[in-house]
Amino acid sequence: MSDPQARLQAAVTASMDKLDRAYIRKLSKKAYSCMATCHDQSSYSSQDIQQCVGACSMGLQEVNALIGNELQYFQNRLQRCQQSCEDEVRDAQAKMGGGKPDPSQQTKLQGVYDKCVGKCVDSHLPLVNAMESKL
Repeated sequence: MSDPQARLQAAVTASMDKLDRAYIRKLSKKAYSCMATCHDQSSYSSQDIQQCVGACSMGLQEVNALIGNELQYFQNRLQRCQQSCEDEVRDAQAKMGGGKPDPSQQTKLQGVYDKCVGKCVDSHLPLVNAMESKL
């Protein structure tokens, strides 16, 4: 897979799928079984059932929040790297005299950007495994 963004997306998707299969599904099953048990309690009031269901889903909600926070942090880091690539292109364009680049300059600037983004992806790919291990 040569497209850097596709490589990164594939790595993140594979990591999230692995987490889902290994942990989240088990946690979800446990939470839903617990919730079903809440509804089996004929002595519970409607409010008791809601509290029971809320308590059952707490762990799953916490895990989902943690995953969301880690993905957001990862995405923020990647965006900062991409922004530095945009700065690099602006600097290269300024060295070319600024103004609107001609087609050959545009091709060169696109190459600078693509190379830089490729480096961002290469430097962030190991972070996917680190994020998975952390979670």
